[in-house]
Amino acid sequence: MRGKWDGDRRNGAVRDKRQSGWSIGAIGSRNSETIRASGISGKRRKRAIIMPAPLCRIQAAAAYGVGARTRCERQNAMTMTKTKLLTAADLLRLYSKGVRGELIRGELCETMPSGQQHGEIAMQIGHLLLSFVKPRRLGRVMGSDAGVWLERDPDTVREPDVAFFAADKMPRGETVRGYAEAVPNLVVEIASPRDSAREVRDKARMWLSFGVRIVWVVYPAERAVELHSVDGGRRMLTENDMLDGGDVLPGFSCRVGDIFDVY
Repeated sequence: MRGKWDGDRRNGAVRDKRQSGWSIGAIGSRNSETIRASGISGKRRKRAIIMPAPLCRIQAAAAYGVGARTRCERQNAMTMTKTKLLTAADLLRLYSKGVRGELIRGELCETMPSGQQHGEIAMQIGHLLLSFVKPRRLGRVMGSDAGVWLERDPDTVREPDVAFFAADKMPRGETVRGYAEAVPNLVVEIASPRDSAREVRDKARMWLSFGVRIVWVVYPAERAVELHSVDGGRRMLTENDMLDGGDVLPGFSCRVGDIFDVY
C-alpha cells in the first residue's frame, strides 16, 4: 500500500476530501509552481504537495479524539516529526495563488469545489441566517472562504460551509483581513454523497471540541438535518420538521425543506 501511494505521489496525485477517485496532477503539476511562487520552500513545499486527503481525515480524527488509530495514522504522525509544517500565514499566501485547502496541525489538505447542489444549499442557509441576524445586529454569518483559525503551533485552519459568530466575538465595524480567530457559535456542514456518516459526525465533534455550541449537519440526499449540541445531544430532523437556533439564535426557525428548495 505504501509503495502504491509513493507512485501516485510522484505523479502528483491527490484525492479530493469530498469525492472519491484520484485527480492526477491536481497538486503536483498545477500547484507546485504556485507553491514555489508563494515563497514557501524546501520541506514546507514538499509537505504541501504530498498531503493526501485520506490522511487528512485520519489525522483530523486522531487530533480531536475521534476515530480509530490506524497504521496510516501512525505513519503520518512519524512523517510530521520530520517535516517543517505550514502556518496560517502560509495558507493565506497559497490561497492568493489559487491553492485552496485547510490546515490540520500544519498539514495542507487541498479542497475542491463540491458541486452546484452543495453551493446552492450553502447559499440558502446563509441567506436564511443572514436575514434573521443582520436586522437584529446579532453578529456575522460567513461562508467557507473565511476560514477559522483554531490552533497555533502547529496551526489549524478549518472551513465550515456556513458559520455564525455572535456580536460579542466580532464587534460591529471590525474588519478581519485574515482568518477568523474567534470560534463560531453555530457551524453548518453539508455532507457530500461520498462522505460517510462517521466522517461528518467526526467533523461535528471536532467543532464542538473547540467550543462551537451547535452544529447542523445537512444531508441533501435525505433532505434532512442532524443537530449536534455541545451537551452531546444529537437529533435528526426531516424536511417537514422545524429547524431552530436553540439558545444560540433564539427566535430563529425555518422548515427543514426550505433549505433544499432553492426556488
